[in-house]
Amino acid sequence: MKIQLNPITPLRGYILEESLEKGTPRYIIEIEFEKWCQLHAGFFIQRYKEEKGEHWTENEKRNMYVGLAAQRAFEMMLSKMVILRDSNDPMLDMRQEKDYDVLTPIGKIEVKGVDHYCEVVLVKLSEWHHNEFLVVWKMNPANTELEMLGWQSRIQVEAYPRTPKGATKYNPFSVSYVIPLEDLNQPQAFIQKLKQNSLANKDA
Repeated sequence: MKIQLNPITPLRGYILEESLEKGTPRYIIEIEFEKWCQLHAGFFIQRYKEEKGEHWTENEKRNMYVGLAAQRAFEMMLSKMVILRDSNDPMLDMRQEKDYDVLTPIGKIEVKGVDHYCEVVLVKLSEWHHNEFLVVWKMNPANTELEMLGWQSRIQVEAYPRTPKGATKYNPFSVSYVIPLEDLNQPQAFIQKLKQNSLANKDA
């Protein structure tokens, strides 16, 4: 019996250079990257779906996919900018020992991804660890691109009311901060903060 072995396909995707220079990062998704996100989202769902209750369904797979894509896009942006960091992969941090998505020289960062139709970003209190910054990326309708919409500081995030579970259509299962996307700070100032801490500057 012959077994056909397929070569490992590299993860592919890239930050548009001109978008980073303008301070409005855009990440172009290629098919291999999409497969990676789908695979990891499936693993994550399988691991936790019984623990999360009835609402933890296949609908969450899309949300997980967008979230993983956003985190990977942010990490690729940091790599492009030569920023020292520690990335917390949810597939590896099974015990959730780290209280951040990415640790950078400017602080701990929570990365959120929202789908193309979303008007708000939901921050569940049970998953909020008082990181210094919240960064939000948005997926386009064609699943081909992510754009960094903006950011907020910890003080800004925690200034929002703690919306009770089920009080809005956005948070039927958790107490949350419900943040309108239009309230986000424009990304340029955040990108500038990162640029000031680039290792590339030290070589100049």
